[in-house]
Amino acid sequence: MNYPLMEMPFKITSFELLTKKQAEQYFQWFLEVKESRIQQLEDFISQSGGSISLDKTPESLIGLWKWFEDRIEWEDKTEKEIADEASSIPEQFRDVVPVSTKKLSVQTLVLAMDISIYWGETLIANNAGVHWGYKTSPKKLEGVNRPQLIFDAMDALATFPYAMILVCIRKSSREKNEDRLYDLFKTWSRNAQG
Repeated sequence: MNYPLMEMPFKITSFELLTKKQAEQYFQWFLEVKESRIQQLEDFISQSGGSISLDKTPESLIGLWKWFEDRIEWEDKTEKEIADEASSIPEQFRDVVPVSTKKLSVQTLVLAMDISIYWGETLIANNAGVHWGYKTSPKKLEGVNRPQLIFDAMDALATFPYAMILVCIRKSSREKNEDRLYDLFKTWSRNAQG
């Protein structure tokens, strides 16, 4: 069973290269589709035999992550992908920084995106002073020109949920923990309080 890809509002080759106007257009599109992506995720879970209500309660994150951990898929990188990654490592570190021969499947990455949206919506629903926003600079900022969670109590600190979900995936690939997403929620809820 394949999970539907997101249909972007326009072609994006690199988020870092978006203009401020394009970043705003992408953000407005994101706000329009986020609830339908969550519904699509819930429908997909149901079709796969799961029964999780994505009701934006913190506890729903436990069932969601437990369901997802069994669906994390890795695939082999091509020789070109391995060579490109190796060449991107500074020469002085090439002997100590390993190059991975595996990558996450497209389906896993798309599910991770929608899980990150749901995680963000759950954080917003349970914490005043947290909202979606975006930052257009600095260009090296993780998640630049992409939807991020903004924390008012922390001088508008922004965090990029998708990157955090990818970290959780890597951790769960080593050792499963159905509370991982819930624990991340609790940590960032404390941050939301200032």
